[in-house]
Amino acid sequence: IRKCHEAFLDWRHESPEKRAEIIKAIGDGLRSKKKDLSRLMTNEMGKLVKQGEQEVDLCAGICDWTAANGPKELASEERELPNGGKGRIAYSPIGVVYGIQPWNFPTYQVIRYAIANLMAGNGVLLKHAESVTGSGLMLEKIFREAGLPDNLFSVLRISHDQPLLGVASALQSSHHHFGACTLPTRCSPRLPESQVLARAAVRPARRVDGASITSARRDGLRH
Repeated sequence: IRKCHEAFLDWRHESPEKRAEIIKAIGDGLRSKKKDLSRLMTNEMGKLVKQGEQEVDLCAGICDWTAANGPKELASEERELPNGGKGRIAYSPIGVVYGIQPWNFPTYQVIRYAIANLMAGNGVLLKHAESVTGSGLMLEKIFREAGLPDNLFSVLRISHDQPLLGVASALQSSHHHFGACTLPTRCSPRLPESQVLARAAVRPARRVDGASITSARRDGLRH
C-alpha cells in the first residue's frame, strides 16, 4: 500500500497526455496478449476461449477510448460566475483506490475501474478473486510492460480474511487517503465514460484511520 502511494505521488504530476500514452499502450498490450490471457481465463474459471477473446477486445477498446478522450474530459473548465467573476473547475486525483473484484469477468472487472483511475492520476490496488489471481498478475505484467510506473498498479495476493485487517495495519498512524472500491457481480446501469473519469478524479476517498476501516462502494466507478 505504501509503495503504491509513493508511486502515486509522482504519477499525479504526470500530464493527462502522458498518462494517455501509457493507457493506449496498455490497450495494445492487451491485444498482443489476447490469446494467452484468454486461455488463462479458461484455465482458471472455465470461460470459453472465444468469450475470453471478446472480453479482452472490449477491455482494449476501453483503453483506446480513455486514451483518446481522457485528456479532454479531465481538462480544467472556465466558468462565468453569477456576480460577473470567473471561476475554474479543476480535476485532481484522490490517491490510492483499492478494488475487490469477482471472478466472472477476470479482465473486464479489473479494467473497468483501474483504467479510469489511472487516467485520472490515481494509484490502484487489486484484490482479485482467488480463483483468477493468475489473470490479475498477467494484467499487472501487461500494465508494467506498457510503461506504467512500478507499484502504481499492484495485485495483492492475500486471503479473504486479510484485506481489511491488512489495510488497517499498513495505514495505522499514517495520513494517506485511501478509497475502497467493491464492485458487485451483477452489472449496474452504465455511466458514460466521461462521467466515470470525472468521478474517479474528484470523488473523495474514504479515510482509513488505524484499526478503524470502512469499505465503501464507489458509485462513480461502476459501469
